Amino acid sequence: MFRTHKHAEIPISALYGDGIQLWSAVEHSLHAPWLYVTVLEQQQGQTFRNMLLVQEMTVFETLLCAQNEEMKVEDVQLVSPAHMNNSTGWRMEPLSELAQLNHAGMACFIYQVVGGKRYLDCLDASIPEEKLSQRRVIFQRNETSQGECQNEFHG
Repeated sequence: MFRTHKHAEIPISALYGDGIQLWSAVEHSLHAPWLYVTVLEQQQGQTFRNMLLVQEMTVFETLLCAQNEEMKVEDVQLVSPAHMNNSTGWRMEPLSELAQLNHAGMACFIYQVVGGKRYLDCLDASIPEEKLSQRRVIFQRNETSQGECQNEFHG
């Protein structure tokens, strides 16, 4: 979840149309992973790149499934906290696969980054290796595109 504060609002949103608010900063207080998603949009013959900060995986999945000729996901980076990536700080790495599995009645997410490292976002980190193969793929980077709507169950 990202939070905003009134003092960080930039009061020129009228230039961008109704319903748009601009912020000089957003706050992220949870030490949980999120995605930095680059989206290409075609408007009146021009291509625009917009970057989205996405923490809810259902929102990311909806975005993937909404792709069309005018809007495509170009790139996805995983931003992971230190406790998840086993380092001393936050890391931003290209995401190669995102999958979901159910374990002990809860949704768990498996993030694999380019280079092969795999991170697990689950309250119970003691998931057996064979259970990790029983997953539903949400996103998979491939050579022809950066990701498409997936609903595949593996395992």
